[in-house]
Amino acid sequence: MPLITCPSCGAQISDKAEKCVYCGFDLSSTKATAANKCPECGTELETDATVCPNCGYPIRQKAEDGTSSESSFSTDGTIQEPPKNGKGKKLIAIIVIIAVIAVVIILAVIISNQRKERLEQEELEQQIEEYGQSISEITFAILSSASDAESAGGLIHDVWYNCINKQSDSETDKYTQKATGSYYSDFNDALTNLFSDSDFLANIVSLKSDQSDITSMMKDMQNPPEEWSEAYDALMDFYESYVTLSNLVISPSGSLMTYTSNFNDADSAVLDAYQKMKLYID
Repeated sequence: MPLITCPSCGAQISDKAEKCVYCGFDLSSTKATAANKCPECGTELETDATVCPNCGYPIRQKAEDGTSSESSFSTDGTIQEPPKNGKGKKLIAIIVIIAVIAVVIILAVIISNQRKERLEQEELEQQIEEYGQSISEITFAILSSASDAESAGGLIHDVWYNCINKQSDSETDKYTQKATGSYYSDFNDALTNLFSDSDFLANIVSLKSDQSDITSMMKDMQNPPEEWSEAYDALMDFYESYVTLSNLVISPSGSLMTYTSNFNDADSAVLDAYQKMKLYID
């Protein structure tokens, strides 16, 4: 602990003492005077002096907040003020916080976009899978209805042919022959009997309903995904050949020869189109 000499009694006492412990001399006035002197050469200083006017020694000043500052000399002799580190540190802290927030926002946007893209990709894959399932469902629906149309169309041909040629057949006799056992002279009478039969009529009604349902399903298949574009083209061919066949059965017309030819062509077209569709279904 530094010691000073009491100006009253000359005793060595602590420089922190307010009074001399030996003689009771008040040291506060002496300290105040010393505080206004240059610590280097002892020259009296102005209260706000920052440099000793005698030797140039930098003087430490007490700031309003209780801290002290000290001017210093640079190598060229000019006075430099001490850096204000408090404000600089705060500015750096603010910049760091802003940078961290910016990075967090950017990462959040990137993650959000990646999640959105992943969901869109998953949704697209699901749509493609569902479209393929619909392709298969419609294909089998057409195949089933075409099979019913083929059976009904074959019966129409047989009734028509047997009535004209007066050929007996256990399946067609009830439509081609009168109660007396003779054949109808007009094949239209035989066909009328066939279309009046409740069982056959139910088949025709069912065929019409199937055609309507399948047509509605086909409308939903428009604008296929690229992966199913070729399958959709093949499905359209299958559908169109089916519609031609079913219409011949629902509303037969023309002569027996033209009906037979058209029906056989339509039946073959359905079969060929189905063979192509088998490439795209399970």
